[in-house]
Amino acid sequence: MTTDWVGPRAVKIGILSGALTNLCLFLLQWWWQVISISWLWWNVTGFLSSVLVAGTLAGWEKAVTYQLRLEPMEPSRIRWTRVYALVGLYFVLMIGAAAWIGGVDG
Repeated sequence: MTTDWVGPRAVKIGILSGALTNLCLFLLQWWWQVISISWLWWNVTGFLSSVLVAGTLAGWEKAVTYQLRLEPMEPSRIRWTRVYALVGLYFVLMIGAAAWIGGVDG
């Protein structure tokens, strides 16, 4: 089941607005020292900015309609075992990089 209430353009602009929101928080906190917000809240503000902007643009582009797709999806051409292997390798590399950084500092 998927919903088609946001078009591709609105999604792209929404993601850009979330990244720009986080950039503004960074500039306000670290360079100009105007505000003090924990970096953990940056995810929330970026997400909310993305959703609000994409939702607003979707409302302007077309009326918000929900479509329930009941027909079976087309068979995927993606080789999922390869994708899972690459994701697993990426995970192992990130853990190794974190361990290496921890060993350098400690």
